[in-house]
Amino acid sequence: MDLARITILIPTRRACRVLRQAFLDAADAQRPLPEMDAGDTQDSRADTVLLLPILRPIGDVDEDELILTDADPGLDPLPSPIGALDRQLRLARASMAAAPAGESPSPDMAIDLAAELARLLDQLHTEAVSFELLHELVPDDFAAHWQEVLQFLDILGEHWPAVLEQLQALDPARYRDLWLRRAAERVARDDRSGPVLVAGSTGSIPATAHLMKTVLGLPNGTVILPGFDALETLEDIGFFLGESHAQYQMHQLLNRL
Repeated sequence: MDLARITILIPTRRACRVLRQAFLDAADAQRPLPEMDAGDTQDSRADTVLLLPILRPIGDVDEDELILTDADPGLDPLPSPIGALDRQLRLARASMAAAPAGESPSPDMAIDLAAELARLLDQLHTEAVSFELLHELVPDDFAAHWQEVLQFLDILGEHWPAVLEQLQALDPARYRDLWLRRAAERVARDDRSGPVLVAGSTGSIPATAHLMKTVLGLPNGTVILPGFDALETLEDIGFFLGESHAQYQMHQLLNRL
């Protein structure tokens, strides 16, 4: 019964399946075999029931998955994330419509361009960066074609939000960000007494790092870092070895926590 009180948050659904199997394998290895009568066969042995911990992915977020329990009745449900193909096709049409007269890209070029626009959208949402900040990247005295790029990217800042509002949908990365932050709020106010563990994540996504920090604030909260080298000092990692060091992301996370 103690195992069933534990909640373990891990990066992916695949990790959930692997960890589930690890618990089952460990239980089989430790379980004594029942004595058999002369007429019994191996298949006739009764299996012992094992209650597993609650295993939840924090990177692969689905509409029907919640980290701890059912949807919070005090919050409005999140709009569904838009499908990848649907988004790419809509962005492709928008890019063709936004091009100057006589310069509209071909459909195949528009599809490729839409894939890059979708990737940029996800990066902005993941890093919690406002679209308006893109205009600060290119000063007015830069080459004119940079200004044209920014005008083209207004597809994302002006046209795309209206499309999502009409569809009552969210970009996948935005959905994940909101979902993780809601999960952190739920963890913080939940009165469950069982342990909560976050394992296998480096907190590279700000919303995930926020969730990890919330778990650390719980009386029974624990964060288990993957491949953390305790022999490396934070000073060496942060100030001498720089971003190329294998432990650098851990250093960033520990500073945040």
